[in-house]
Formats: sequence, structure tokens, C-alpha cells
Amino acid sequence: MEHFSKIASIYARLLKLPNDSPRLKSEGRSVRAMIASEMAKLSGDWKGNAYQSIFVTLNRMDTKIRAHTGDRTPITKEELAAAPTSNTSIIDEIERSSKGVFNGISVSDEDGSVSVRWKPEGE
Repeated sequence: MEHFSKIASIYARLLKLPNDSPRLKSEGRSVRAMIASEMAKLSGDWKGNAYQSIFVTLNRMDTKIRAHTGDRTPITKEELAAAPTSNTSIIDEIERSSKGVFNGISVSDEDGSVSVRWKPEGE
């Protein structure tokens, strides 16, 4: 979850910047492109309703950044192609470290910490 944790940490830092910060505008576009990249990877890797939590979390992050920056323009294909990305999807990383059945993911707006919820096998 290293790449996703990096996105979450940048996200939390951005929410603390003032709305008129030039850094917020440029980094806001960059993190939105990273989020869009992760969502695109996941769309081809759909494995049931439990993973909807990842989409909801990523979408919530994007919505909060758009509201904070005031930038509601869609991410372009060029920005998406230039976004830093990892070779593995969030789903791959979760399945590699499986501690039961994946039951959701959330990100703290305060510090960007990522928490993955599990339920024991067989429940």
C-alpha cells in the first residue's frame, strides 16, 4: 500500500493548505491525476462489492480536493499519462497482505493514514 499511502499523505497535506496557495493548485491537479490513475487501474480489476469501498474512498478524496482548490475541471488524458503510478493496483497490494476477507478501506483527512478493514475468513 506504499503508493496509495503516498497519495493519501499528499492529500492530507493539501487539505491543510490555504485555498489561495499556488502550491495547492498545482499539487491538487497532480494528486487528482494520481487518484484518477488508481481508479482507472481498479476499474479493470473489479472483484465484487467489497472493492466499492476503494472507489468510494478515492472519489471522496477527489471531491474534497476539488472543493478545496475550486478546480472542477476534469483531469486530461495527458495529466493522467504523466501521473506517478505504481505497477500494482491497490487490490493486488491488499490481496498480498490478506488477513482475512477485505472489508473496506478509509483514509484520514487529518494525517492521510490508510486503514484497511478485514473480517475473518468464514464470517
